[in-house]
Amino acid sequence: MLLLEPQPVSTKFPDQKSRFIYIRDDLGLSQKEMAQKLGLKTDTYKYYEYNNGKIRADMQDALMRNGINERWLRKEEGSPYVDQSQTASGNTMKDSQINQAHGDITSDSVYKDKYLDCLEENRELTRQIEELKQRLSEK
Repeated sequence: MLLLEPQPVSTKFPDQKSRFIYIRDDLGLSQKEMAQKLGLKTDTYKYYEYNNGKIRADMQDALMRNGINERWLRKEEGSPYVDQSQTASGNTMKDSQINQAHGDITSDSVYKDKYLDCLEENRELTRQIEELKQRLSEK
């Protein structure tokens, strides 16, 4: 009896950098256009395409706002895009969107509420930072 040796699991995209490039190419955008779509500076976006570093909170928020699955970018889990047919109006995400991006955390309503509060607070802080940057650049 021959025993089969386990074959290495291959992924279509071996690292985070290649997944960022895939998304941008799939959308047919240049790096500059992708940065604009996400509300980021071009250099900030390029950093993610050239590095496998941690995805910061401002980038996570920008990805979610644009229907891009941050969990897929980090670990190639799920699909590249959040199901846009399930997008909630306003700033509130539906459970399915949170699950696609961050795993099943919605069964714990306290955790879910804290997560959504943090996300909203992050948006506000990001907005305030951008306003301060604008004011400083005008001086």
